[in-house]
Amino acid sequence: MKQKLTTAVFCCILITSFSLNLGADWKDDYAVAEGFRLEIDSQGYRFPTAIAFVPNPGTNPDSPLYFVTEIRGRLMVVSNDRTVRTFAEDFFKLEPVLELPEVAGEIGMAGLCLEPENGYIFVSYAYEDEAGLYRNGISRFQSEPGVFSLQPTSRKELAPIFKNYLSAVSHQIGPIAIYDGNIYVSIGDAEVGV
Repeated sequence: MKQKLTTAVFCCILITSFSLNLGADWKDDYAVAEGFRLEIDSQGYRFPTAIAFVPNPGTNPDSPLYFVTEIRGRLMVVSNDRTVRTFAEDFFKLEPVLELPEVAGEIGMAGLCLEPENGYIFVSYAYEDEAGLYRNGISRFQSEPGVFSLQPTSRKELAPIFKNYLSAVSHQIGPIAIYDGNIYVSIGDAEVGV
């Protein structure tokens, strides 16, 4: 059931983010594998980039169910009753030269990963440093262990780890994964090459 829900929600977020005409028969335009269904679970996002589900969400209507990142830096939380709230925003500086759908707008928040044992929420993003150069960063938000919360209790900036690595449009830091107590993240080549 979790796989079906994940696929359905992620598809819906992508559909709503591009402001398609979602008339009564909008589902007819999409092929969905047997056993899956396509429904709008929540909406109101602006250029979402990642989604992460709480593995064991609480049972209250306002318990966090999943988190969504938006490319311009808003981290959203959706609760069991499908209310969409802003969890965090304005924690990095970035003003792209052009906005999406222009290619120059393909920079910003990219990855999202939940670590339930400690209640950590990791997000990856490209930001502008003091000199106006694009850099890569990760922030770790503290939340309630196990079930998470609707607001962070603290934030730790992990950007200094990447201080020697430039970032660039479409060539920036990406998805995050946690395995065996370690954080794994890919970093683009900043259009420099090796």
